[in-house]
Amino acid sequence: PGFYFYVGHSTTSNRNNRLRGLVNIAAFLAHVKTETIYHSICDERNVDSIEGKFPLSNACGQYGVSYQNMRCGPEESHMECPPDPRLQMTAIAPLTEFDPAIAEQNGAPEFFCAPKEHFPFTGYYDGESSTLINKQPFSNRAGRTDVQSCCWWGRGAMQMKGVCMYGKLNYYMGARAREEGRRSLFPDINFCQNPQAVCSGKYSYSLMWATGLFTWVELVQSQSQYSENLDTIAEGGMAKEIFIDAVSDILGSSEEDRIVIRSNFEDAVDALGLSL
Repeated sequence: PGFYFYVGHSTTSNRNNRLRGLVNIAAFLAHVKTETIYHSICDERNVDSIEGKFPLSNACGQYGVSYQNMRCGPEESHMECPPDPRLQMTAIAPLTEFDPAIAEQNGAPEFFCAPKEHFPFTGYYDGESSTLINKQPFSNRAGRTDVQSCCWWGRGAMQMKGVCMYGKLNYYMGARAREEGRRSLFPDINFCQNPQAVCSGKYSYSLMWATGLFTWVELVQSQSQYSENLDTIAEGGMAKEIFIDAVSDILGSSEEDRIVIRSNFEDAVDALGLSL
């Protein structure tokens, strides 16, 4: 698969190509359902707690990751977004409430980013008392207490995040493509200045899925091992669980999510009428 979402090619004459395409679709849907559809979210939620406290600076990155440091490689560094300390924006709430089983996350405010001159530091949301404590700095796992230049949290169907991915989105589909004379699907949106357009803008519904497909192509289909695995599973040489777990490895899915992804993959395979 190349730089497009793979649905198979020469499918009328080649059964394996058709099957490879359908398996790719099933794997994509399994991850999308787990990441976003189940909870009706577009913007990433604050879920990384430290002893029951959810740092507001998790907008900068969760589980020790810094999204503004998710840089492109040297050959693609010209595409990435430069972190802009002036940017200020807020995520939107889920369309539906979270599952009651994880209700302690319901009250955590949506992610936001803002200059230090407006928010010199940020506190945390206390899950036990359901209160926002913002009187003194409280750091996330990476040591951040502010939210300056922290506008790169996950958005869209595949929770695209980081200055590299938003930069590539702008380079290929946004205002930069238009400015540099390339065809652009969203020529009026500068995703480096307004990444929140993915979830809050005029084209947010289309962008939720466009960014999901884009992320899948960039992070999953670009892996040579994934293409080999598609061949193997289409030829009957790989178990479904091994295949989908390998995709979860690429995307860094949690152990909890892996269980759900396996089940969702089974459902997608059945819905598409595949025999694997």
